[in-house]
Amino acid sequence: MNGFVVIIPNSRKKIATKIKWKTPFSFQDKHVLRKVEKEVFIAEQFTSEKFINEKLFIDTDDFFCITDGLIINKDELKKRNKVENNIELIDKIAQKKKTFFEDFEGNFVGVFYDKINNKWLAFNNQVGAKKLFYYSNNDFTIFATDLAILSQILKSNNISINLDITASYLMLDLGYMINDKTLIKEVKQITAGNYVELFQNKTEQYSYFNLKDIEENKDDKSTIIEKLDKKFCKAIETEFYLDKKHKYSNLGTISGGLDSRMTSLIAYKLGYKDQLLINFSEKGYADEVIAKQIVKTYNIDTQHISISPTCLTNIDDVIKVNDGLTIYTGAGHMFSILNEIPKKDIGCFHTGMIGDGVLGSFLSKPYHLNLDEYGKKILSELNFAKSKEYVRKSIKKYPTEELYKYYTRGFLGANNGFLFYDLIGEGLSPFLHTDFLSYAYSIPAKLKYKERIYIDWINEKHPDIANFVWETIGGKPTNSKVLRFYYRWKRAVIKRLPIKTMWKNNMNPEQLWYDNNPKIKEYLDNYFSEYLDLVEAKELKKAIVFQYENGDIEQKAKCLTLLGAIKLLF
Repeated sequence: MNGFVVIIPNSRKKIATKIKWKTPFSFQDKHVLRKVEKEVFIAEQFTSEKFINEKLFIDTDDFFCITDGLIINKDELKKRNKVENNIELIDKIAQKKKTFFEDFEGNFVGVFYDKINNKWLAFNNQVGAKKLFYYSNNDFTIFATDLAILSQILKSNNISINLDITASYLMLDLGYMINDKTLIKEVKQITAGNYVELFQNKTEQYSYFNLKDIEENKDDKSTIIEKLDKKFCKAIETEFYLDKKHKYSNLGTISGGLDSRMTSLIAYKLGYKDQLLINFSEKGYADEVIAKQIVKTYNIDTQHISISPTCLTNIDDVIKVNDGLTIYTGAGHMFSILNEIPKKDIGCFHTGMIGDGVLGSFLSKPYHLNLDEYGKKILSELNFAKSKEYVRKSIKKYPTEELYKYYTRGFLGANNGFLFYDLIGEGLSPFLHTDFLSYAYSIPAKLKYKERIYIDWINEKHPDIANFVWETIGGKPTNSKVLRFYYRWKRAVIKRLPIKTMWKNNMNPEQLWYDNNPKIKEYLDNYFSEYLDLVEAKELKKAIVFQYENGDIEQKAKCLTLLGAIKLLF
């Protein structure tokens, strides 16, 4: 949502360049506008004033560079390159290598213009935690961090845009896009670890970082645990340094899972004791109960916020943030509590985003399933021929199940959450720091399966953190493998029994809310009826109606997300 737009004319044709930025939500910080207009390009940035000096906006005789989000190791890079300021840093590292941004750490996107060679580069971070889109024709090229704003510019220039039918079916089946797809057929996104080069009016997308290039390591288990701990602590220090530098308070999350507690409690042990941790779940659920036990033990300030069924009605607000590229219920609960979080002096929003995936949950066997093995299962879960055919072709890029899940479910699905953390801070996760992520990926599958190395790491290096129930299994990580298996089985059985228990619901019990709240059901049904006719493609419209009328709340939410996105983008 918002960020920056760069417009590059490819001809002498006059271009309408007026940008109507999205109005920030009432709970967001003040935004600032920065703009540069030259004969060969126009760049405009509308972004939170928070960390404004960390966001690059540099225009010299030799280059132009704009970024949004945080490059959290920028000061470290200055020291390494013996320079004093951002201009000197970019000038020096850009001359050393074209993909200078591969040395950046953090959740950032950017555009760089080499004025000497008349070449443009637009880049996303290594894990795609931000969004960056592009459109190019004979008259101009646009890079933008917001799809709806890019759409607005195209329409103001009488450029025809069309709903991508295949992408629409991906939303109905998966609840998110894959590859460089967006819901606008003419617009692509720059995905995790990729950059686009614009030279002589031609655009091409390339990779500068990809996990598939990382080989399995040969370290023994004790060495792996030592390295994981060292790299994780380094990631924590790098993240929390920026809060300290700007005198911001440390904001994080806490739940009954392992990931958030590892981020917040290791930071605590490293000296970052002044934290405010946010717990959001249905009242009385295990996620809240376990979180309260943890923060009481460590005496950490915490705000427990109960989520309610009304978060299912935040359709348009959520889509305003993510442009309808990910199912709205995935972040509806998060959005609903943002205005309840104290905003004073918040800097980064420290999370444990996809820590479980990084350390094993993307594996369904204690070895890597190959394309044939995992591909059949993936395809069997899809309902529509168009999405099935597109996914069938796409999975050929991913030789293993784990890699596929990283670059689809993880980076294009789960990382949607960062867009919402970014509304009040700058979302980060130490699990996604390049050095930690790369090493974790290199750990043999047999050690990561069922997050075994994760549990061994916690038990050996941080037994105090393991001394709380792990919500996923209903038992402590310190339990033996046999006990952990028993707790998983017991929790699964309890969830199916007709009894009230803190294990019964999940962190966001949408189906129960939909079933038990007639007003919520009525609101969603009315929304569906009101915007269904925006869909012009007959077969797609039939598919949406069938899925909404016969699916559970998740399937319905995918339909509503698609309708809301069409309303916003077209």
